[in-house]
Amino acid sequence: MRRLFAVVFFSVLIGVGVFGVNLCFFLNTPNAAMEAEQGVRNIEIPKGSSFNQIIKQLHDQGVISHTTLFKIYAVFTGMGGKIRAGDYEFPAQVTPIQVLQLLKNGDFSRVTITLVEGWTIRDIAHYLANQGYVQEQRFIDKCHDLAFIQSLGLSGTSLEGYLFPETYQVYKPKSEEELISRFVHQFKDVYEGEFAARVTQSGMDEHTVVTLASMVEKETANSSEAPLVASVFFNRLKINMPLASDPTIIYSIPNFSGNLTKADLVRPDPYNSYLNAGLPPTPIANPGRASLSAVLFPATSEYLYFVAKGDGSHEFSKNFQDHQRAVYRYQIKKQKPETVGVQNFEPLPASAPRL
Repeated sequence: MRRLFAVVFFSVLIGVGVFGVNLCFFLNTPNAAMEAEQGVRNIEIPKGSSFNQIIKQLHDQGVISHTTLFKIYAVFTGMGGKIRAGDYEFPAQVTPIQVLQLLKNGDFSRVTITLVEGWTIRDIAHYLANQGYVQEQRFIDKCHDLAFIQSLGLSGTSLEGYLFPETYQVYKPKSEEELISRFVHQFKDVYEGEFAARVTQSGMDEHTVVTLASMVEKETANSSEAPLVASVFFNRLKINMPLASDPTIIYSIPNFSGNLTKADLVRPDPYNSYLNAGLPPTPIANPGRASLSAVLFPATSEYLYFVAKGDGSHEFSKNFQDHQRAVYRYQIKKQKPETVGVQNFEPLPASAPRL
C-alpha cells in the first residue's frame, strides 16, 4: 500500500512538474505563427466579450497557441476578469505573459492623426474620412451641432477655429464626437496655458482672437511674417477700413475652383470682407500657435497693404500707391495670376454697400 501511495505521489509530482515546465515554456515563448510573420496583429476585442470569447479570439487569430494554458494562468493570477475591450496591436515577439499584461493595462493600439494649420472643418473631415476614422458628412454636421458645441463649453454655431492643429497619438477612434472632443480639448489646453492671460490684457475676446488668427493663418504660411500680417488687420480695423482678405470670400464659396473672380469680390455675403467692415461671422480656418500668438503679439507698423511676392513672403506697404507698385512688380510684371493678399486694387469708397 505504501509502495502504491509512493508511486501515485511521485507520478503526480512528476505530472505537476511536467505541467509546470510546459506552462512556463508556453508563457515565455511567442507563438511560432506570430514569429514567422514578423509583423503585428491588430485585433479588436468587442465590448461585452466574455473571457472565453476573448481567449478563443486570441487563439483563432494566432496570438496564443494554447487556450487552456492561457486560461489557467489568467485565472491563477486573478487577471481573467480585468481584460479591457478595445483595439490592440500585438507584436510578433509577444509572449502570453505580455499578452495578458497588455489586455489588463488596456494598452490599445494607437494611430497618428495630423491636423495641418489652416485646415477648415471640411478639410479635416475629408482627411479623416480618407483615413477611415469618420463618416465625412457626419463629422461636419457634429461640428455645427449646437447642443454638442455647448457640451464642449463653447458657444456659437460652429467649431471652426477650435479644432487645434497638432499631431495626435490617439487610440483608434470609435466616433466623430470622440475625435472632435480631443481636438477641442487640445485647443483649450493650449489656449488656457499659453494665451488666456494675454487675451485678458488685450481686451479682446476669444472669438475675436481666433477669427483674426484664422485669417492670419490663411494669408501667410510664413510664421515670421504673421505678426506683420496681424498688424495690417489691426491697422485697418482702427480706421474702419474693410479687411479685404480674399480667404474670407473663398471660405464662403462651395467647391472653390481656385480662381477668385471680380464677381466674387462684389458678391454680397457675410464673409465678404471687401464689402463688410469688421470681422467675418466666424473663423475661416483652424489656426495654429504661431497665428494665435501673432494676433496677441502683433508687430507695430503703419502698414495697410501686403502682396505676395511668389516666394512665400510678402511685400508690405503703408499707402495705396506703394501697394500698386508692389502689385505690378510681383504679380502683373511677372504675369502671374492674382494671389491671395489684402486688397490688390483701390479701396472701396465710403459709400460702398455694407451688409
